[in-house]
Amino acid sequence: MVAAGESVGGDSPDSRFQHEMVSLCLQQVESLQKIMSLGLQQVESIGRVEALLKVLVESQVNTQLRLSQNGNSTSSISSGYKNEDEKDKAVPNPPSSSSSTNPLHQP
Repeated sequence: MVAAGESVGGDSPDSRFQHEMVSLCLQQVESLQKIMSLGLQQVESIGRVEALLKVLVESQVNTQLRLSQNGNSTSSISSGYKNEDEKDKAVPNPPSSSSSTNPLHQP
């Protein structure tokens, strides 16, 4: 026999409440899975950005090092000075007074 307030087939208020709670919990689990997936994508993106930054920094350091080495060897070879202070203190050679060797020289 069916008791008062109960229906056949499990449609009691308690079973409906439990069914709604299970449904809500499943929705929350799905939402959390989506959030975790998005979080994982962000972590992967951050990892890629971090790797890219590392490569860029290494490239910049290598470029600066090469420029520094090229600048030091070029300036010391081309100017004959050991450093920029010596170059600044040097007195330039006076221009030639001969008009035959200096076509721009006007007497």
